[in-house]
Amino acid sequence: MKNTYVAICILLSGLFVNLSYSQGWEWRTLVTAGVDQGIVMDHSNRVYAYRHVNTSSIGGFSMDKLDVTGAILWSASISGDAMVTAVRVDAADNVLLLGNITSACAIQGQALIPVGSQSFFLVKLSPSGAVLSSSVYGSPTVTFANDLFITSSGDYLIGGASSGTFSMNGYAINGDTLQTCFLVKTDASQNVIWADKGVMTSGSSAIDEIAETTSGNYFMVLNMQFGFVDFNGPYTFSSGTGQYITYMNSARQIQSDAYFGYTGLSFFHPYKLSVINDNAYMKNQASHHDYAGEIYRWDPACVQTNIGWPGSNIGYSTLNGKVYFSIIEWNNSGMPNNFWRKLGTLSPVLAIEKQHVDSTGTDGADIDMQAIDTNSYYILEDESFFGVFVGKYNMSLAASVAGINKKSNPLSVYPNPASGSITVKGLEPGDELIRIYNPLGMLVFTAAASDPQIAIGMLPPAVYSLEAAGKNGIRRLSFVKQ
Repeated sequence: MKNTYVAICILLSGLFVNLSYSQGWEWRTLVTAGVDQGIVMDHSNRVYAYRHVNTSSIGGFSMDKLDVTGAILWSASISGDAMVTAVRVDAADNVLLLGNITSACAIQGQALIPVGSQSFFLVKLSPSGAVLSSSVYGSPTVTFANDLFITSSGDYLIGGASSGTFSMNGYAINGDTLQTCFLVKTDASQNVIWADKGVMTSGSSAIDEIAETTSGNYFMVLNMQFGFVDFNGPYTFSSGTGQYITYMNSARQIQSDAYFGYTGLSFFHPYKLSVINDNAYMKNQASHHDYAGEIYRWDPACVQTNIGWPGSNIGYSTLNGKVYFSIIEWNNSGMPNNFWRKLGTLSPVLAIEKQHVDSTGTDGADIDMQAIDTNSYYILEDESFFGVFVGKYNMSLAASVAGINKKSNPLSVYPNPASGSITVKGLEPGDELIRIYNPLGMLVFTAAASDPQIAIGMLPPAVYSLEAAGKNGIRRLSFVKQ
């Protein structure tokens, strides 16, 4: 029976490796699945994976910090009904969590108590995960915040809505009985620099996303339900109820707008407003493959340019004046697998400057991504059968790994199958790290390549993937732990 198990493991080992990797992955780490998932990156190229989870044992929100090799450094969670709406990293690599609560919650033992029926909170965590500050703001009724933008000077822009008056550190933001949008600018200690609030005659309004341009003007996504009259100056909108991208001058007076639909449409989910110079960028995350996922660009006149991929799930980010994308697309091009990945770079006007196609196939979606440089990305990927992964993908590695493998000494382990320890053979001077991943792609071991002998007695029986990484690129093989 034991020999049968070993034979099956050896037969399936190549399959598990293919499911866990495709050419170009430097590493992938299994993280907790959830909803409203995303990643952000700090200035030291560490990545944070976050999600909402709806189990009382974990909390309403959880987040993991990973280092540059994919190891999880620490995790944090918020218990209760907390809905985090923005995760940002400041210049000192502190993490800011903006969100809304309707009942008492806690993070790292720090209580968050609502002021009214709904309030918003702002929590700052140190790079090591310690709570540096936590604040809750709200009116006696409803106040909520949807987005946080950190300006180049380190100030905060917070957008949301409230009914009634609320205050931040002694500064009153006046309101009435209607739910009306607000925009507040504070310093890093959350002392208000200025605050603006819309005027409503009926209905409701809210700011969903906000970003400041390099010229000191603003783009915001405004959600309006009837009767919006004023926001720091009279303005007539191009349409009625729905969602708008708006461009405002430095005095926060609306100069132009573009209507892009009613937010109740299930297939249209704008997400992740960002700016390059004086233009705005955002993606439409299609929820059904019959609708196209797209990346949009708006100039100061709110004239739209877009590039779309039918049936795609898109991750995108901006870096040094470029737009980077990672998408999983249904195979309509005669390629050998059902799904294929595209990665690349767009110019500021959304022309494709660089593109790589990974045709190894996957059954999942690239939910989010962050560009590290012009060739490598952090990608948050949902593989429907195997879980949610954070991985580092290198396009240069994808293009060259086959040639490197042919020139390098063959990588092997002895014995295989093994029970107590293995010896890695074929290591070269350029190899720096040895990593081992379980069949789900989770990193379970990392060590310097200087010691080829590895104790594996603590690992449960399974098929594992081992890789040698360094200046030579990455070489992989599989082995069986009995």
